[in-house]
Amino acid sequence: MEFPGPIPCARVSVPADLLDVIPIGDTHIGSSGCAEHSVSEAVEEGRRPDAVFISPGDLVDGVDIGDKRFSRDIAFGKNLADLVPDQFRRAVELLAPARGRIIGIMRGNHDQGWIERHGVEFLWQWFVQQLGTRDLGMSCFFDVAVWFNDASGKRRKSGRPADRRVRFAAHHGSGGGRTYGGKLNAGLRWSDGTYGADVILFAHTHMMSGIVDPKLGANDDCSDYAARNQLTVWTGGFLRSYEKGRMTYPEQRAMRPVAIGCPVIHIRPYPRRIRVEVG
Repeated sequence: MEFPGPIPCARVSVPADLLDVIPIGDTHIGSSGCAEHSVSEAVEEGRRPDAVFISPGDLVDGVDIGDKRFSRDIAFGKNLADLVPDQFRRAVELLAPARGRIIGIMRGNHDQGWIERHGVEFLWQWFVQQLGTRDLGMSCFFDVAVWFNDASGKRRKSGRPADRRVRFAAHHGSGGGRTYGGKLNAGLRWSDGTYGADVILFAHTHMMSGIVDPKLGANDDCSDYAARNQLTVWTGGFLRSYEKGRMTYPEQRAMRPVAIGCPVIHIRPYPRRIRVEVG
């Protein structure tokens, strides 16, 4: 698990009263089912002074000839030795417009599995450096600190304590099954093992949703209740389950179709104002 400490691009002054945190992961770049145009649209929409990005992993598909999910039509006309390295290069091209606003990139089971099989940790480090960010492993905690401008636009950070400090816990994810219940339970199971986070990010399931998961407790002197409204977010994905004229891995296993895209987490000045927008 990674604890990166203060991250420069996660300490943000915004021109109004809203900061968006955009998780772009499970893109599976290199797969024929990757909706590259949707990835580009999400990156372009998020290129604003009031938005930052985080990637929860599986940016590349990482499926090569030694993988059970490999299909010859994926590699048609391509050099098999360069198949996955080319996916990393393409991922750099698609995410390059967000450079400087990416909090970090996490490792998914697809990219990490390929790296481990081939012993090419150096390629991952190159990938992270090309996007000007940092490696956040498969799970991490990080803080987003926000300074909101006042009506005259003069309220900047300039040494002042942040107006909001929001703690995130993120995991690329695992399991989840083929049902919504399985996917929900996979995310909630991990979030229940965390402490102190305001927002939980859970990827891997390709489900895009968010729920408020209240945690009940007591105040400092145990004279009254205290509640923490933890927001758990399933971060979506950009891989089509079904494709015309091709039998995909999800189709062969009768998996559910998924919505293409990612949620957006809205952070406002007030302690109870963290929301997620999906769709």
